[in-house]
Amino acid sequence: MKNAKTLVNFNISKTTLSAFDQLCRLSGKPRSIILNDLIIYYVLEAGLKIPLRVDAIAKIDDHLKSPSKMLLESQTNDPTEFYVSSLEGALKSIMTADNNPLFNGMGD
Repeated sequence: MKNAKTLVNFNISKTTLSAFDQLCRLSGKPRSIILNDLIIYYVLEAGLKIPLRVDAIAKIDDHLKSPSKMLLESQTNDPTEFYVSSLEGALKSIMTADNNPLFNGMGD
């Protein structure tokens, strides 16, 4: 079975469209081929980043889930100082990855 296709309509500035059309002509490819390639690339890239981003956010949540118990076990009696140091610890733990998904823009 062939992939069913659908027409997509969206707004774009005239300047951007003009530049895009010129590049399409220079590359010798139709607009729809290039747009399909760009969308496929985005789907693949975002599909890889989103699970990493979810995992990184889950790590932060895990660090902050039980603050009252952790506060009792901590060296400080100041809740504000504890929360700040707890958040710093959570951020440090996720920032050690080479490709940090929280700070790699999804829509750059």
